[in-house]
Amino acid sequence: MKRKFDLKTLISLALLAALCAVLKAFASVPLSFMGFKTAELSLAPLPVMVAGVFFGPLAGGLAGFAGEMAGFFLGIQMGGYDPVFSAVMALYGIIAGLFYLGKREDAVLRIIGLTALGVICTAFIKTVYLTGVYGLPAGVIIPNQAAVSGVALPVYMLLMTALIKSLRPVVNRRFLSEQK
Repeated sequence: MKRKFDLKTLISLALLAALCAVLKAFASVPLSFMGFKTAELSLAPLPVMVAGVFFGPLAGGLAGFAGEMAGFFLGIQMGGYDPVFSAVMALYGIIAGLFYLGKREDAVLRIIGLTALGVICTAFIKTVYLTGVYGLPAGVIIPNQAAVSGVALPVYMLLMTALIKSLRPVVNRRFLSEQK
């Protein structure tokens, strides 16, 4: 089902992006090496994945990009703003939206797939980017990314399962009833 970008949808996406920004700025734990953030343990991808699941891949990507960018400027960060990291956060929403494009039923395997692919893809992209552009040693980045991914993956799976199951009736009632 194709969802329109009406005012309710835009407000919902803005709220999810704002929640991502607050979680990114104030509730994340960075792992650093020589002044460079090599990995970050955060719950910020959760609202982005929720946006992708309920509103589609484009909406999830926009919420992720906006949330990451706003979160960077809200918090106390080291270094300058790099839009690649915002694009990586947008990838969480795009992947989640693609997993829910055809069918809207909630399957545990679908949730496991979207979280696993999101965590693995973003960890790989961040590792390649930090080693290629900033010249950081892969021997430092890979263990940090692996540790963060190992902790984040089960947490994201559990929280996404709970969020999708609890928010599905609310979203169906508010958005789908008006589109018929």
